[in-house]
Amino acid sequence: MSLSKNKIEQSNIGFSVTFNTDKTVLKSVVITPPDEYTVPDGIEEIGEKAFYNCKNFKKINLPDGLKVIRKKAFEGCANLETLIIPETVTKIEPRAFLGCRNIKEITLPH
Repeated sequence: MSLSKNKIEQSNIGFSVTFNTDKTVLKSVVITPPDEYTVPDGIEEIGEKAFYNCKNFKKINLPDGLKVIRKKAFEGCANLETLIIPETVTKIEPRAFLGCRNIKEITLPH
């Protein structure tokens, strides 16, 4: 991974979030302990496999202004239960939620 194209925003034991340099694309999340995450305002795209295998998450809060959810963005989030897709999302690519077998509540844009 080239740091000239990516920026690690937060990083500590068991937790890191990587964005592109202008902070409009969330590229990857590695989180161990918490069960909920709020994607920061200003993110316009959830990148391919950004939340790959983040099994601890039960809820992910997506910001208004999000436009695109790339393929396999949430693949392997086996314990994800709640997800609200903002009205601003215009594209959800195939298999974005592959392996999310415990979703109990999903709210889609009208």
